Amino acid sequence: MPPDIREALSGISFSDLASVKRLSLHGAREVGLSYNLSTERSAISHDVVFNGIRYYIYQSNAVDEAEWNVLEKAGVPLISDRIIPLKGWIFALPIPLNTTRIDNIPLREEEFTGGGYLGAMEIMSKLGLHLAQIYRGSGKLPGTCDTGDIALVNGSPDFIRLVPPLNLKEDISIDDLAGCLLTDLRLSDPDNRHVNQIKAMRKAYYQYLSKNG
Repeated sequence: MPPDIREALSGISFSDLASVKRLSLHGAREVGLSYNLSTERSAISHDVVFNGIRYYIYQSNAVDEAEWNVLEKAGVPLISDRIIPLKGWIFALPIPLNTTRIDNIPLREEEFTGGGYLGAMEIMSKLGLHLAQIYRGSGKLPGTCDTGDIALVNGSPDFIRLVPPLNLKEDISIDDLAGCLLTDLRLSDPDNRHVNQIKAMRKAYYQYLSKNG
């Protein structure tokens, strides 16, 4: 069997882990731009395929890892079911090959598609559900929530995930996130209002908490 990513990268330096070009010298292939989760993200983050497995590699910290563990124990769907420590606070998460960020998807619909296809309303409704699951599991919400922070896992019933680090905070409300997300949606697509999408997100959030409070 080929070595897993931890074994293969065990001897490389921190500076090599910080550079996707240097990772490529060790057999990693960077995921294309239209699917890449690491685009425009701060700190160290890479989206690579190694030995046929896709990994999101990112720099974390003790607080974020503790929050991840809390959500995992609470049964909240996460972007990966396994965290692989590489060096220091750099981790690799195995993720499905067809995962993408929702800022790569046109989010124009203001009505549900009725199951015809996965549209903006379905995505935002599922996002609201996911945020409610996170809040119920941790008592916190993400510090930011623009479209680059949100991943879509095609083919999964729980198809919305947050891209780590999670950056959960106690003083953030769903109204804060709704305002942040609406601003981001309108900047990327000013020809549409996106109001119904935000309403769908908020409705799913409150419905879940009312039933599972």
